[in-house]
Amino acid sequence: MRPETTYKGSFFAKADSAEMGPVTVALVNNQSGKAEGRQRLRAWDEWKQFEFTLKTGALEASAQNHLELSWACGTLWLSLVSLFPPTYHDRPNGSGWI
Repeated sequence: MRPETTYKGSFFAKADSAEMGPVTVALVNNQSGKAEGRQRLRAWDEWKQFEFTLKTGALEASAQNHLELSWACGTLWLSLVSLFPPTYHDRPNGSGWI
């Protein structure tokens, strides 16, 4: 994780109930346990793609981090979870093609 950096991510998800509540997505430093970037997304009871942006603040660069998805209760099915740092010319998924 780099300081003052915007990370873009996405995933497909389906909840067992529309009343499940929000899903929290966070970029967490493994050493401190601190969430450096966090966003809440509303869960759906049908498959849907979710996109999110996480921004880090002024922090010490660390290579030991993880993406954390959490929710209060219920079942959530996930597929194709991804997270990208800034990419070449800010192209989606770092693609060299337009």
